[in-house]
Amino acid sequence: MELVELKPLKPFVGSYRCALADADVIDDMLVEREDGTIVKEKVPRKRFVGLIAVTRRLTPDEIGQFLAGSLDPLIEVVDGATVLAKQKVKPQSIAALELACIVSPEHATVRVPREMADDLVKRGIAAVVAPTRKRGS
Repeated sequence: MELVELKPLKPFVGSYRCALADADVIDDMLVEREDGTIVKEKVPRKRFVGLIAVTRRLTPDEIGQFLAGSLDPLIEVVDGATVLAKQKVKPQSIAALELACIVSPEHATVRVPREMADDLVKRGIAAVVAPTRKRGS
């Protein structure tokens, strides 16, 4: 099965049928046999999640971490960062500060089968990531 790497443009989730060794979850599916009997069959599936970066305000705890220099690397402060870093802020005034940040997902891309990738791209939910060439090729 050919997997395609996508960059999410909007959030999405899904799953696809896969080999048992790659499965995250095993679903039960009812199947009708040729003789008319209905049996329950186990179907291995791999789940995927496409997440995007979100802009929001820092919490007071995150402002404290930012001032201490220990803010999570997935959180990027976008306004007032240089001004705030240069001034001394009293602990009681931290809650009054309002700083915007961009929170990036842990995984910026997701890999899905070609058919699903084509559908997600067609619907404008994701974009195909150009494959990178290896050195020496």
